[in-house]
Amino acid sequence: MPSFYENEVKENEPILVSGNNGGLPSSPYIMSRYLTLKPNGDFVVGNPVGDKLYWDGLNLKATGSVISEIMADKIIMQGEPNRLTNNDSGGTTTIDYYDTKFQAESAGRASRYSDLIIDASKDFTIAFVAKFNHSTNQRIFIGLHSDADKILTSSAQVEGHAGINIENATAVYSNADGTTQKTTAIDNGITLTNYNTYKIVKTGSSIKFYVNSILKATHLVNIPTNTLYLLFSIQETAAAGVAKTMNVYNNFVITNAL
Repeated sequence: MPSFYENEVKENEPILVSGNNGGLPSSPYIMSRYLTLKPNGDFVVGNPVGDKLYWDGLNLKATGSVISEIMADKIIMQGEPNRLTNNDSGGTTTIDYYDTKFQAESAGRASRYSDLIIDASKDFTIAFVAKFNHSTNQRIFIGLHSDADKILTSSAQVEGHAGINIENATAVYSNADGTTQKTTAIDNGITLTNYNTYKIVKTGSSIKFYVNSILKATHLVNIPTNTLYLLFSIQETAAAGVAKTMNVYNNFVITNAL
């Protein structure tokens, strides 16, 4: 990982902008943050060299002062699930070495979210590895959602979002713009109970959904442009006392254009 010394920062090499340093809000911002330089871009720290850098949600800063100039094209957020806000109610989340298990039972839910803001008016990507262990009496969402504290009432939802929706055994790629939802069924070639790599890419006026690096759906309508938040949520819907679980690898990644 490069240091913060100006002459050591290289094009396309990530710059670590980490932790709750130097005045970040006390809310549980997830992940280490990285910035990548545009081709031929410049990164100017100013004076003195070697100050700690941090992202306050709006600006790159050093010891409280906004950096005088930065030519970066995106912020990259890498998974640290222990920094997500725990929102369990009748459920539990268990963070293991390589994945996080979400378990809901008796009409409860297991949910974690981040209040880190994603600007959906700009390009974004979210990638995660997950498996869904059941096919009945469950309601699941993984992705970016405008309601960080969302309690899912069905897989039909018009709030701004982009993600994977599962109702019982029916799974869809889904996005909405606050008024209308667009969905495409996840095809039978995907075994939901296996670990699969899901990737959602918003570029301009389209959202593309990939599974295991294969393009599965392209949506050209109802693209969200508002503020979104990372959300993992599973609910048991029948109060049947039978736990419903999903597992998500801890190495999920979000990028957002600046």
